[in-house]
Amino acid sequence: MKLTEDPEKQTLPGSKAAFRLLGPDGSLLLDVLQLAEEPPPQAGQELRVWPRGAQESCTVRPAHVEPLLRLWVQQGQLCEPLPSLAESRAFAQLSLSRLSPAHRRLEQPALYQVGGGPRHQPPLCAPCPHSHPSSSPLLCAGRAV
Repeated sequence: MKLTEDPEKQTLPGSKAAFRLLGPDGSLLLDVLQLAEEPPPQAGQELRVWPRGAQESCTVRPAHVEPLLRLWVQQGQLCEPLPSLAESRAFAQLSLSRLSPAHRRLEQPALYQVGGGPRHQPPLCAPCPHSHPSSSPLLCAGRAV
């Protein structure tokens, strides 16, 4: 990990994998960025993550896990057919509809939570933001966030 006093400039070298963690009702919990070599998160299993800007790790038990990165082009060749315009539009609409109203509002929207995987333990961060309702399945240091 590249360390710097500015948390915005910290980096995690290596190939990455990204996952979207969802609650039982399909609501978005957070996105997780981790090294590609780490095992992917599993639905129903507890996962320790480091929310961006947090000094403490959080524990989350997602009901569903969606991979966010797909390989479309490799060495200049398509790996699979690209989705149609209608499919891309439907995917974008579904993604936006999953965001809570607090995230979709135009003025002072809530920040969408992104965390690092189990190996990503940022040492230089701001205090953990507790912006989620207490019923959230995210736990920071034993507290729901």
